[in-house]
Amino acid sequence: MLRRLRRNEEARLMLVCTYRPVDMILSNSSLKVLKQDLQVHSLCTEIALERLTEPAIGDYLTREFPNGSLPPGLAGLIYRHSEGNPLFMVAIVQDMMKKGLIVHDHAEWRLTTPLEAIDPGVPQSLQQMLEVQFEKLTPPEQRALEAGSVVGEHFSAWVIATAVDETPDRIEDLCDEVAARQQVIRAVGVRQLPNGLVSAHYEFRHALYRQAIYRRLSSGKHVRLHRAIAERLRTFSGPKQKQSASEIAFHFESGREYEQATRFLIIAAENAAGRFAYRDCIQVLQHALELNTKIEAHFGAELEPKIQEFIGDAHYALGAMTESAAAYETAASRACQAGFKAAEVSALSAMVRPFGFIDPDRGIAAINRAVDVSRKIQNPSLFASTRMLAAASRLLYDRWTEEDAALCASAYDELNNLGENHIPPFHKLFYAQVQVLHGNYVQALGILEKGIPTSNQATGLMEHIFALSGQTTAFLRMGRLGEVLDIVRQGRDTAEKNGNDPWLFNFREAWLRMLALDFEGSARVCDAILRMNTPYPLGQPQTIARIARGYSAIAGGFTELDKGRYKHAIELFKQVRDPQTTPKFFLHWMWRMTAQLGITEAWLQSGDIEKASVEADELLRCASQTADPHLQALAWEIQARIAIVKENGGRAEDCVQKGLQIVHRFQVPVAGWQVHATAWRLYRSRQQYAEAESHHEQAQANIFKIADSFPKDEPLREVFLSAAPIARILNSSVESDRGADA
Repeated sequence: MLRRLRRNEEARLMLVCTYRPVDMILSNSSLKVLKQDLQVHSLCTEIALERLTEPAIGDYLTREFPNGSLPPGLAGLIYRHSEGNPLFMVAIVQDMMKKGLIVHDHAEWRLTTPLEAIDPGVPQSLQQMLEVQFEKLTPPEQRALEAGSVVGEHFSAWVIATAVDETPDRIEDLCDEVAARQQVIRAVGVRQLPNGLVSAHYEFRHALYRQAIYRRLSSGKHVRLHRAIAERLRTFSGPKQKQSASEIAFHFESGREYEQATRFLIIAAENAAGRFAYRDCIQVLQHALELNTKIEAHFGAELEPKIQEFIGDAHYALGAMTESAAAYETAASRACQAGFKAAEVSALSAMVRPFGFIDPDRGIAAINRAVDVSRKIQNPSLFASTRMLAAASRLLYDRWTEEDAALCASAYDELNNLGENHIPPFHKLFYAQVQVLHGNYVQALGILEKGIPTSNQATGLMEHIFALSGQTTAFLRMGRLGEVLDIVRQGRDTAEKNGNDPWLFNFREAWLRMLALDFEGSARVCDAILRMNTPYPLGQPQTIARIARGYSAIAGGFTELDKGRYKHAIELFKQVRDPQTTPKFFLHWMWRMTAQLGITEAWLQSGDIEKASVEADELLRCASQTADPHLQALAWEIQARIAIVKENGGRAEDCVQKGLQIVHRFQVPVAGWQVHATAWRLYRSRQQYAEAESHHEQAQANIFKIADSFPKDEPLREVFLSAAPIARILNSSVESDRGADA
């Protein structure tokens, strides 16, 4: 043959040969020498057969099965499993026909099984062919590839070394030899492992190679190799191990080490929560619960409350309060049954979170029960931290009392005396929320910022949520509205990218727009919440809508007030103040006082001074029972305006001074600009122009402090600066007042 092809004279002869490179290498065929010699003398051309594309596979199916009703997705399924290899494609199609998945029925070709239920696997003909190739490898090469098939389609020499009792260098030599022969695997370079080591990496030339080798493993070898791989991966330390948690859990589960698999699934769920993928987090934890039934009773009883509480956290993050509460209740019940008192306290304490939205009284009852359980445990820090959380919960979800405020502070001091590490992160965030309501914003922010993860730091799911919540509340009180807007937009974008409902961030935006005097914008946000059509089950829409009505009614009330429709505004504010219409929720007492302020404003602007006085007195009484400087300053400010209308100058000045004492002591520019504006009007009416000018300047300074927290081109900044109350201050001057008086 070679002599004939190398003749000098012309001949009308074209010889077409087909071969598989792997077969030629394995059989040491003389064709290899022939091809090389012909190529050297430019007597042949080699045409490599390219992989088929998905459309090409579709064309093949159309020709192979004319007049068929095969679904369009079949070509994609075959493409994914064959990776475009023509031999594998044909084998998969023939195997599907052999299994009766593709049949000729009533003059047409059709599938007998839904497409999504079909897993082609490795066709028997291919399995036999690949096993023949595999058997030609040396035993050490076979063992290395078996371990590699357990790892997956990609593996490193370092990971599989201990599984086959070889050194990584020896594994590299074996795999390099196989790859050089173009058999089964290919080398893909040297890469750094999560533990910092450098190792050669390989991949199977086709997924079916890997599947064929994996399928031939005995069940005993299957378990042993998975367990060895899991143990090898577990040697990664710290964050690197956490990154590989899902993979480690899979290998432990396949190796029937169910306790370790469950523990690593919990870590994998933490990773999902860190990406805000809360539904993925729940799915992983549900699988952990399934595995938990297969492990030793004592360890299973210890792990189940932890898993259930984590599920409750994820549901809470999604806004699914009913499901969240149910998971916490299950966690508390399981912990109680098993006698794990600390776990029971943790689950009972967690129940206040969802119940704070759907039934605060039940939440407070649960946290009070947690205090009783912790009292029976010889653990001073747990008892103190639970008392602190219970007091803070009553302040945030029920009502403000000096007794609970003092209890919260004393428990925090007790914990500090025991040592900083004795204060649980979540409990510390609740304490920070209380400090925000005290006006201790800087101290609160210092605590809250530690609950927000950085690139090199991880925090718990609930710590992150409540840290953001407390941070936004502090920023709103401090007039840092632009920073809140950034938090809202970033949080909403992240939630939506992960398919989550950004309910928490929508509420914050509604509150933000109210303080920026964009009442119509706030009402629009709330209306959107009320109209939401979420696929999430059970009580989520009703729960969120209940709170949204409170926001919407307040925002709507001020909108109506701004338009001069006082009666309608009062009715809307009364809805918020009425516990039958708007039941308790997080900081409900603060919102009821905001509504009380709205009612007072409505009566004052409508000219009914007596009713305004009655409502203002009630507002002052309620605000004085709290520690909130923002509410107290506004209560004194409206008292001053009523006194001005009544021409009671002494009372007006006394109220203004009390308001000024508060805004000078605390960073509350939202209340500050209003108090200074009223002081300006009071002293202007008395023709005390120096004092008037000072307060006018301070009112403007507070306004611009708020406005400058926004970027210059932010539309909400312009909405705030153009609002009627703000425009009256910015467009007036003391000089013009003097001219008018003259």
